[in-house]
Amino acid sequence: MTKRKTVWHFNVKRPASLLDNSFVIASDTREVKKVVGKGFSTSVTVLEQGLGSNYTLDSETNALKKYLKNNLRKVSSLLARYNEYLAKVTKSLAALERSQTVGPRFNEQKRIWNNFESSYREYITFRVVTRVLGYEPAFSEDFLEKVAQQRMRYKKDWTIIRARFSGFLKRLAVLRQVNPNHLTCLTFDELSVFFNQSKKINVSRLVSARQGLAVIQAFVGRGMSIYTGSDARRIRNTLAAVEASVADKTSFSGQVACRGKTTGRVEVWTRYGGRKSRQPFILVTSMTTPEMVPMLKYVKGIITDEGGLTSHAAVISREFSIPCVIGTKIATQVLKDGDLVEVDANRGVVRKIK
Repeated sequence: MTKRKTVWHFNVKRPASLLDNSFVIASDTREVKKVVGKGFSTSVTVLEQGLGSNYTLDSETNALKKYLKNNLRKVSSLLARYNEYLAKVTKSLAALERSQTVGPRFNEQKRIWNNFESSYREYITFRVVTRVLGYEPAFSEDFLEKVAQQRMRYKKDWTIIRARFSGFLKRLAVLRQVNPNHLTCLTFDELSVFFNQSKKINVSRLVSARQGLAVIQAFVGRGMSIYTGSDARRIRNTLAAVEASVADKTSFSGQVACRGKTTGRVEVWTRYGGRKSRQPFILVTSMTTPEMVPMLKYVKGIITDEGGLTSHAAVISREFSIPCVIGTKIATQVLKDGDLVEVDANRGVVRKIK
């Protein structure tokens, strides 16, 4: 019998820490099924140069899309309960913040941490639901727009929560006399041990081993594994494998997010850093972020690697009437700064102009 090849679905690429991603992949393999009804058996993130690329199995991503499509009543009910999940994680985060000054007994401190951890993982299931719904173009425009707006609100709220949690970590680092950046190189399980002081944990040793490149993967019923060195490189190369001919491609396609047609020079942004030239340009990125919005007045077109019709790029391109092609998977690998391209967002095709 021929062994079936594992096919991975590329979800997102973001500036994110190992700690951030440990919450995300654990949520994928635990809370998504509990909250939504169907989840993933595994989720993996490659962390390199401050960027995290997340993958789930392609078959399971498609199965979740089908499940959501066939259970819209349940999905609508879940989305309507968003405020409930937001209030729960906000309350548990406030208790965690107070614990730094009150200094509760060990058992109480452990309970406070566990409450935050579980409510946070439940809350970030909304990132999966609102993203995967955007992969289904058969939904009505009105429905997709409502989901997209809820996704935008979620991302705004999530940014606030992450900022508060970051502040908590900085204060914790001062109390424990460690580098605050080192704490973001731990998984949430390791951070729990460190926070609760249940046993000694050599933070510096762990951080040293994970610098440069690390892969973190969660499995249903098997917890979390971290790979470094040659193991991390092997997994990274497997997940990011692209045909050798990709760099020589002169055209590729994606999904239309906002119709239109434009021509211009490319700027490739792997993260937000402001525009590189003084002229209007075509923005090429893995996915747009809120920090990029002020630059949109200089943008003639948008091309992304990832995303569906509820993604940030899809929403802002429609809001600003910028021709946009999303979900190309390879735009940031094919295109380089200064390339002259035609963005045909009526057909979803991007073409290099020689």
